[in-house]
Amino acid sequence: MTSPLKNLCLCILFALLSNCTSTINVHNVDVSTPVGLKKIKGNYAAYIQTGGWVLKSKAKGFACSAWKHKIDLNSSYKKSMKSLLENSLENITFYDRVLTKQELNDKGYNAQISILQGNAASGFSVNPGFFTSNIETTIDLNAIVSSFGKSGLQFQKEFKVSGKGCNDSMGCSGEKGAQAAAVEAIRQLVEIGSLYIRDGLHSVT
Repeated sequence: MTSPLKNLCLCILFALLSNCTSTINVHNVDVSTPVGLKKIKGNYAAYIQTGGWVLKSKAKGFACSAWKHKIDLNSSYKKSMKSLLENSLENITFYDRVLTKQELNDKGYNAQISILQGNAASGFSVNPGFFTSNIETTIDLNAIVSSFGKSGLQFQKEFKVSGKGCNDSMGCSGEKGAQAAAVEAIRQLVEIGSLYIRDGLHSVT
């Protein structure tokens, strides 16, 4: 039979292991069209790729090396990009794929904007203090903006952003810093992406 002491040790071990992975809830990110830019006239289609940015943030050194933070950026990113496009274009319809040239012609669109998810990575470093540690999380994102006109692909640009966030912790909890890093990365991605979107549509028109 299993001894009470062994049961207690197993319970403690399970509790410790269960605390080694945490899920980070990313808040909605407010973005706005740069001041002075008016909505682009015309009728446009858009495709925002999502689903590919569920990150596992790992420690960059030995400290807290058993910890991992799961960060799902997809929902917050898509909402922010969709809001930006709605505020930037006069008429826009969202699709879950890239339309063909024939479909663009048949539906009367001036162009389709496509925003694809590229590589993404996250990690955190731990800087021990006297009573607490400072935990800094970094999130790096790559995206590709394309515009398709009635003659096919007419603009494509890949770009990168990096968000950082810090928090103090008695242990290895980096949730607040990870949230801040996620918000900064998404905000940069959407704001820089909006400028490339305008460049792409100018290439079409």
